[in-house]
Amino acid sequence: MPTRRTRNSLSPEAGRLQTALTKPESDLRKGWVTLLLDTTLDRPILELLPTSEQLTDWLVEATTVDNLERLRTRHGEPAWHRLTARAASNPTTVHDWLGEALVAKLQDDLGSLKFPSSAWAKEALDGHLLRTLLAPVLQDTLLQFARRLPLLNPTASAGAAPRGGLFGDVASRMKEQVEKRAERFVEAGKGLLGGLGAEVEARVQSAARDFASSAVEDMKQRLAARLKERESVGLLTQVRHRLVDAWLKHPLQDHLGDLEALPVTTLFALSPTLTAGAMEHEWVQAAIEAELSAQLETLRGVTLREWLVETGLLDLTVELTREQLDSFSRAMFSSEAGGLWLADAAAAMKAD
Repeated sequence: MPTRRTRNSLSPEAGRLQTALTKPESDLRKGWVTLLLDTTLDRPILELLPTSEQLTDWLVEATTVDNLERLRTRHGEPAWHRLTARAASNPTTVHDWLGEALVAKLQDDLGSLKFPSSAWAKEALDGHLLRTLLAPVLQDTLLQFARRLPLLNPTASAGAAPRGGLFGDVASRMKEQVEKRAERFVEAGKGLLGGLGAEVEARVQSAARDFASSAVEDMKQRLAARLKERESVGLLTQVRHRLVDAWLKHPLQDHLGDLEALPVTTLFALSPTLTAGAMEHEWVQAAIEAELSAQLETLRGVTLREWLVETGLLDLTVELTREQLDSFSRAMFSSEAGGLWLADAAAAMKAD
């Protein structure tokens, strides 16, 4: 049975090398870290990353209900509640948070905002259902108007008669007669007007129903035309600015409070199952792979150093990575496995 080597059994050469690499301040380790960094930074990014097919396979394997549920309970949902808790004690308004320049740009951009066509929503909105929903409202409105007409309510205009003098006396007597004999008055006019009273109201109700059933589309067209008028454009601009101003002047905590009214917990609970289920479809996997391939293609021929320079992150990345690599390397070479590797390296050099 072979003897197991330990740090105490290292050769003098390996021992000196380990000591030099594990000192708190080691030029040799610093050179090792710089070599690793420079080699990595000057490699093309695509050589450092998996292919789009490999990344897709990894995502498919990783996107399970258990993994996503773990992300939800450990990270996603707790992060949301921490955010809302912090915002609850923050009196900063949205206006102060954005700043004057961004607020002005927001107001300008909203002027050219176009809403999506949402073809699916058009199919979801059934014209017949809308007419059925709104027709009774229109019908009742028309009937309320019709009942105020003297034709159906002879007392409706009597209260407006002038008082005083000859005309006031005549109007007063007419009002009394109409109030006492309203029914006979209505019935007496049937022959002249084609029937009043219940018959006329029935006709008005029928007409109101017919009108209300078709008025929805007519109102839609009239509204669309009205919104295109210059006056309407100006009014809508004022409405939009008032809405934005009201939104901007309230603290962030108010708006996050509005979001709290949404079924956030339910959405979080559903997301693992929905996401994992979607990932099982081949077209979803194909779409992900195609998008990853397109994104990786934009990095073709670009080194990691060039990309970091472009993003302005080179100096910070090098500083953080150098610190981490130095700590990692010292721990690695200080370990028993690291010492044994150094012993093998020294032996190989001696043999050559």
